[in-house]
Amino acid sequence: WNIGGQDRDIDRITWNAQHNTINIDSLTLRSGDSHIVCQGFYNTARDMDFDISAHDIDLARSVLVRKKYPLDGVVNGTLRISRGEEDPTIVPSVDMSIKNLGIDESYIGNLSVAVKADLGNKYISTAATLDRKGKRTLDIHGGINIKEKALVPDIYIKMDSLDVAPVHYLLPSVFNKSSGTLSADLSMVEGNMTVPNINGYISLNDVNLGI
Repeated sequence: WNIGGQDRDIDRITWNAQHNTINIDSLTLRSGDSHIVCQGFYNTARDMDFDISAHDIDLARSVLVRKKYPLDGVVNGTLRISRGEEDPTIVPSVDMSIKNLGIDESYIGNLSVAVKADLGNKYISTAATLDRKGKRTLDIHGGINIKEKALVPDIYIKMDSLDVAPVHYLLPSVFNKSSGTLSADLSMVEGNMTVPNINGYISLNDVNLGI
């Protein structure tokens, strides 16, 4: 990876030691066609705004491995972390996609994830989809209501023949093999995020899990 090298007027980090502020002017990390761009500022713990964007990051060439199992896929997306003087907490925003995600010899599919906080309406919207071989096998939508100090879910989950083969790669300390598919239609409404109220059904088709 090469850091900067584009333009000294923009590829730079400025630290004001007197006021303890930081300003990042579009700093770029580049490797071939892949690059990550970071920009933003930090004035105080209550006044900051950072934006990080990833472009064509090849997981097969990265150090992101889960033990001995390598990851595959190409990542694109943005991450924004901000907080204004009137915001009670940091406001996150994520919009990411991974094309042709896989782990070891198991193909997972095309994954998209989006999370955005709206503190004015005390709501965190969430969405995630997984498409595999032309079929949407996972669809998560809804969000989280912020009620006083509690996080109350308002999330709906649909699975349509979701392949469980990658499970033993993700949980190697629990399972040594996995196969089959999973279908479900679930709602997580009310309760809280640690103990949500879950309603719906789950259907297992030829699922095998080795322990």
